[in-house]
Amino acid sequence: MLEHSLYVNANGGKQIVTNMQVIANNLANISTTAFRADYKNVVNTDSIKNEDRKRVIQNNLIYTDPKPGAINYTGRNLDIAIDGINGYLAVQTQSGQLGYTRAGSLDITSQGLLVTSKGDIVLGTTGVITVPPSSKVTIDKNGVVYAQLPGEPATTLSEVGKINLVEAEPANMKKGNDGLFYPNGNFLPTPAVNIKLIPESLEGSNVDPIRCLTELIESSRQFDIHTKLMREASENATKSNQLLNITT
Repeated sequence: MLEHSLYVNANGGKQIVTNMQVIANNLANISTTAFRADYKNVVNTDSIKNEDRKRVIQNNLIYTDPKPGAINYTGRNLDIAIDGINGYLAVQTQSGQLGYTRAGSLDITSQGLLVTSKGDIVLGTTGVITVPPSSKVTIDKNGVVYAQLPGEPATTLSEVGKINLVEAEPANMKKGNDGLFYPNGNFLPTPAVNIKLIPESLEGSNVDPIRCLTELIESSRQFDIHTKLMREASENATKSNQLLNITT
């Protein structure tokens, strides 16, 4: 009975620590473009058989809040926000992997590649998008990229590509440790049909600071309770052993 009590409280404490780490990461990304807050699923194990509790506790999942953040106008030509909860930009990571993001703060490399602020290459519908370095670039609501080509006047912009904008239900996507989104299982995002971009704007983080601070305080209280219960259980075990030694 004592061993079971210690085990339950120890695992409960472990869950709380994980939850506090998740909340702290949310707060650290409160100003990160298009950041999606994570929350810890807490499973009530009261009705679960003892032999199954360990499996359930270890497999509690972290879920990502799909709610879009606020749209903020920046006036910058290379900033784009996605209008709609199901939209993503297709990118190629620096390791060559295909990923998806909603963070639309873009830049142009010295080689003329259109990249995210993290350096991932923004993919077009026909491959990599390249533009002349140092040229004027604009992106319209459909994801079409226009740039000033060599020899053209500043008032003339030509189409150089179209951003590969895809759509997928948030439940079919999972957030990786790198902050990008990846399809679950064999699911493949489809080309966006009704989703548009908002030029010269960025999506903000969807972190709710009040919720996070409230949960952080509550988690801290729960951790104190679990620590106290474990200490009391240990003290009771010591007293029980002392009584057994006296009686024998």
